[in-house]
Amino acid sequence: TTEFHRETVALDARTGDELWRSTGEPQTSSGDTTMLTEHTDQGRIRSLRLVRVGDGSPIWTKSPSGVQQQAIGLRNQEPDRLILVGAGGEVTVYRYADGEQITQGRIPWTVPRPDEGHYTGLNAADGYLVVNQSRPEKTEQLVYRLDTMTQLWRTRATDGYAFHCGAARLCLNEGNALVARDIATGARLWAAQSSGDLFPVTDERLLTDTGFADGTPALIDAATGRIISSGGPGSTVWNSQAGDHILLLRPTMRPFGRTMVIRWSLRDGRQHLLGAMEWQTSQRCQTVPGFLACSRYDRLQVTAVG
Repeated sequence: TTEFHRETVALDARTGDELWRSTGEPQTSSGDTTMLTEHTDQGRIRSLRLVRVGDGSPIWTKSPSGVQQQAIGLRNQEPDRLILVGAGGEVTVYRYADGEQITQGRIPWTVPRPDEGHYTGLNAADGYLVVNQSRPEKTEQLVYRLDTMTQLWRTRATDGYAFHCGAARLCLNEGNALVARDIATGARLWAAQSSGDLFPVTDERLLTDTGFADGTPALIDAATGRIISSGGPGSTVWNSQAGDHILLLRPTMRPFGRTMVIRWSLRDGRQHLLGAMEWQTSQRCQTVPGFLACSRYDRLQVTAVG
């Protein structure tokens, strides 16, 4: 099954007033823009539209046909490239800011068949494209330059999904270890044990988190794989603009049944208690600088945080 949303409503974070509404769902946001994607009834991409967050006015629109998969390439944790893959593995790369085409190429492509264990995924950042291909008999990654679509290297020495983990680094699961490699050459940089999901929050920091309230998230130095700080019990809040800290939610014991909101420094791992709110899980929350937005079944609650 594929889940998608047909309409987006933009609200003023300070007042809750509606600013605008439009068809499509937001795929990624950066600064004063967001990309809205519209789908057909079968879940295929119908159109892609970059709009201004302030009023919803369009910057550019594309209506591609036959798109099998798409990815947003990041640079310094900000959207930089749009990658579309068509039937047969034809790849077209566009500049995110203005929608101008940069290059075309082709990658090995197998139509995803999840019921048979066939998956193909894309991951792009810092001018590189990683193609993750999983089959029952093997898993491999292929790395390309985005500006020329030239293949640089490939590896089968992995049993998991490869993802960017800091500037010019690629992380892969190899046995029981998380291994970081130089994304341009494939050279091994470091290896570390890890548990839970791991993803980059900045070019210098990785975060490992189970996503559950009784988990123990940890900050990892992306350059060395060394654990900088353990967050203690709790779970982190999704944040598309991490800056120099992220928010950590932790259940209270006294009084029981509330949730502490903690600011967790990405620089030195120090924690600062901001306050407490009614019980909430991080899976239903996200944050942007100054605000914590949480879904509570029948309502959206936005809290100002320092």
